[in-house]
Amino acid sequence: MFNLTKSEKGVIVFLAAGFLLGCGLIYFQKINSKFCLSASTGKRNTNSPVISPAKKNFVLKSEILSKGVNINEAGEEELVQLPGIGHVLAGRIIDYREHSGYFDKLDDIKKIPGIADKKFERIKEYLTLE
Repeated sequence: MFNLTKSEKGVIVFLAAGFLLGCGLIYFQKINSKFCLSASTGKRNTNSPVISPAKKNFVLKSEILSKGVNINEAGEEELVQLPGIGHVLAGRIIDYREHSGYFDKLDDIKKIPGIADKKFERIKEYLTLE
């Protein structure tokens, strides 16, 4: 079919092997990002561990929730870590604080539209007033 010399076949095999090796390296880097090379130096970055965005969010969320969220001082980023609280409800909590003052007791958060008894039960263990 193809009348190739032995050296031409060798070149094709070499190029195919290089292509497959390159694809394998790209795949390996995608699945194991801690071995990625730095774009500027070409060396592996060993100073800080590579944490995926999902894992980073989980670490942040568990750290915030273990300390508790002070509803009298927390910003939007801390409030959205609470189960069932998104950016809209976090904004409502902050607006309530700015217009009505601090919360005197945890139950006062139920005055916010969108936070009823069921949602309050889900988040009350993570809330603090201090």
